Amino acid sequence: MLSRLPLQISDRLKYPVVLSVVGNVLMLVSFSFLGPLPFLPFLPTVPLIMAMCGLAGTGYALIMVASFGRAHRSAMEKGFADNIATSMTITGTEKSIAHHCH
Repeated sequence: MLSRLPLQISDRLKYPVVLSVVGNVLMLVSFSFLGPLPFLPFLPTVPLIMAMCGLAGTGYALIMVASFGRAHRSAMEKGFADNIATSMTITGTEKSIAHHCH
C-alpha cells in the first residue's frame, strides 16, 4: 500500500522532478550520517546504520519513481501507445542503463 504513494504523488505533481530532488536530499542526509562527515561528533551505531539505509532506500525509490514517470510522460507526448509494451520498454531501458553505468 505504501509503495504506491510515491507513484500517486508523482502523477499529481506538475513537476515530478521535485521527487527526484527530495530523493537526492534523503540520499545526501543518509550518506552524511553513514560516513559520518568528519565534523559530526559521533560514530555510527547499528540502529543509525539501519535507519540511514532505510532513508537511502526511500530516497532511491523516489528518484526511480520520478525518473520513470518523466520518461513515461515523455513517451506519451511523443505519440507512443499508453500500454504495457511501452512501460516495459521504458523500464528495461532504464534498468539496463542503470546497471551498465554503475
